[in-house]
Amino acid sequence: MRHSSATDKYYRLDFNLRKNLPWDGFELLANVNNINAAAEKDKLISNNALIKQQFYGVTYDLGIRYRIK
Repeated sequence: MRHSSATDKYYRLDFNLRKNLPWDGFELLANVNNINAAAEKDKLISNNALIKQQFYGVTYDLGIRYRIK
């Protein structure tokens, strides 16, 4: 019996910020990913059974970047 799978619809909310700082070449960077804590689900098409669920939670990144000219 042949099976195929598909990922359920899910909505993931992300936020990204990049701001030039007052010093030449410096930027402030901020990222917040999966703010709404969406889970990704894969389903087996033949019987619609849940075979895998991945949950990554919310992740945060904050940094300062310097661009060399």
